[in-house]
Amino acid sequence: MNIKKLFSVLTFTSFYLSSSSIVIASDHENQISCVSESRAEHNLKSMNITLPSAPSAVGNYVPYVISQNKVYINQIALREGKIQHPGVIGIEVSESQAIEETKQTALNILAVLKDATGNNLNRVKQVVQLTAFFNAEDNYTRHAEIMNSASNLMLQVFDDRGRHTRATVGAKSLPLASSVEIQAIFELCD
Repeated sequence: MNIKKLFSVLTFTSFYLSSSSIVIASDHENQISCVSESRAEHNLKSMNITLPSAPSAVGNYVPYVISQNKVYINQIALREGKIQHPGVIGIEVSESQAIEETKQTALNILAVLKDATGNNLNRVKQVVQLTAFFNAEDNYTRHAEIMNSASNLMLQVFDDRGRHTRATVGAKSLPLASSVEIQAIFELCD
């Protein structure tokens, strides 16, 4: 190999390694800032919120799935293994009870998310979407007001990272007679 070709190969290799190092350093810096800027754990403590134990699966499924830095979670309003206010919103369940059940469901989601993140909610880069199903009487229309309790909790815990898209849907029935079920998607830091 002549000197000119060797110099050319060495120059390319040096440039390639330098470029790779820059990308790796840049990705590492993004990850550090993503985690260090999050105050989720601090916010929970300042609100005196202790997350419940993550509810066990009650069927043939897993509590969460992580795929491409996204965590997918579905939960109902279980508290200590049972639904506190079972039934239909507007019939057996009052609006204030539904709000309480919705917040409990959001706490269950956070408990599962904490397991998914290795006990570090600061790894959450973004709350992406919440989709709620409400077991409500046929003419009920205040789903969004009830869902605000879950949305507000996500904002209180994750600050601006808690802003998310949302859907609320009325349902004819839900598992274990829960008045609410929430599906959540979170993005994690790399």
